[in-house]
Amino acid sequence: MMTLFIETYTLILPRFDVTIANPDYHKIYAFLKGTPYWGRCPDFLVNGVWYEHEGFDETKDFSSHPKKRANTFSKMIMRGIKQSDRLIIEDCGVGYFFARRTLFNRVCCEKQNISEVYIRKSDGLELLYKKGEG
Repeated sequence: MMTLFIETYTLILPRFDVTIANPDYHKIYAFLKGTPYWGRCPDFLVNGVWYEHEGFDETKDFSSHPKKRANTFSKMIMRGIKQSDRLIIEDCGVGYFFARRTLFNRVCCEKQNISEVYIRKSDGLELLYKKGEG
């Protein structure tokens, strides 16, 4: 039996309040120059690909408020795509089909650039959307 080992690396990136005027920002985020994300601070790199993580106030109880869950999900997507086209979204309890439909509308109808979206659940990441798949 042969085992395949793929080396991966993750780099957590700093957040700057002042970006463009900061020489450290230019050094760390040089790879964003010329992209729509220049002046932003995506959260981390995985094998040279940047991702944005979006969360919400987890102390709020959405169990009896499906509309609040939907709004929370939409706001996380809206904030995240300003930082990167690859997102990791905290699980706010929104349904799978609602989430997929929301992403479909953003990509197909609104022509937003979204490459990947993962939902972060208690047991790990679940791929929700990947450009070119389903």
